[in-house]
Amino acid sequence: MTRKTPEIIDVNAQQFEEVLERAASNTLRAADTQLLRQLLVSYA
Repeated sequence: MTRKTPEIIDVNAQQFEEVLERAASNTLRAADTQLLRQLLVSYA
């Protein structure tokens, strides 16, 4: 199985905290969903 090189995403602590707060309050934006998807894919 060949793995793709993960894309480096530049997210500062404040941006990450804001996304987590919106996730907790169930008010995620489309951009939040995209960011979370990229983070999880790079983690996997």
